[in-house]
Amino acid sequence: MFSRSSIRNLIRTYRTSAIPKGQRPSPKDSPSDPKELARRHAQVKAFNRRSPKLHPLYMNIPTALKYLRAAEVGQPALKTTISLMINVIPEKGSIPLQGSIFYPNSFKKNRVIAFTNNEEEINNLKINNDVLVGGVELINQILNDEINLDQYTQAYANESISKNLNQIARKLGPRGLMPTTKRGTVGSDILKLINENNSALPFKQKGRHVSVPIGRCDFSDEQLLTNLKYASKAIFDSQPKGTKKPNTIGIAYLSSTLGPSIVVDIKN
Repeated sequence: MFSRSSIRNLIRTYRTSAIPKGQRPSPKDSPSDPKELARRHAQVKAFNRRSPKLHPLYMNIPTALKYLRAAEVGQPALKTTISLMINVIPEKGSIPLQGSIFYPNSFKKNRVIAFTNNEEEINNLKINNDVLVGGVELINQILNDEINLDQYTQAYANESISKNLNQIARKLGPRGLMPTTKRGTVGSDILKLINENNSALPFKQKGRHVSVPIGRCDFSDEQLLTNLKYASKAIFDSQPKGTKKPNTIGIAYLSSTLGPSIVVDIKN
């Protein structure tokens, strides 16, 4: 039998009031000393420049793929996306990384909006069910919110109609659908533009990361490795040439829809 003193020690007290927790530090409390900020920035850069093999979450790529596939067992193949995320440490005034990846092993079906007044181009593109094509009427439909833009992944325009797109720039721009000459989505031959870029996947640096899908779990290791090479090369090549303040491209991670993030080496 337990003594009263021992029973008293086993009793767990009940409180009706919450135990105060430590408050999260406010952004206002972050260091403002330039020297301290520079020191921390240098630490982050040094950490991301280290060999990924020194990271506790490091695995070689084939092993990482095995773990990610295991995490997706029982899931539909179309929902098992494997993604690459790379840390990017920007310098003050540096240009964010952005570009397009042309995957040899395509896994995402693109739906395209094509703006043109050329009747021949309209008739040729109407055959493709994944292309919404039109001229001024299509622009007015978008302006009046008659088209669900979220279901489209790419947009192209003929030079003859590109100036008319300014009135719907606020609707296309936030979705990455605004055709521009700089991005190579405006030209005189819209059919050629679509055929050359239909397998392209655009990417853009957000904050301190670039994240892109590279395939699905039902892809073979060879297909995923090939796509991974194309993705990493496109991201490294997107570094603005001749810039005095290049971004530091750091640690890379592979992850899946339900799986963990695993550090991998994409530089070698």
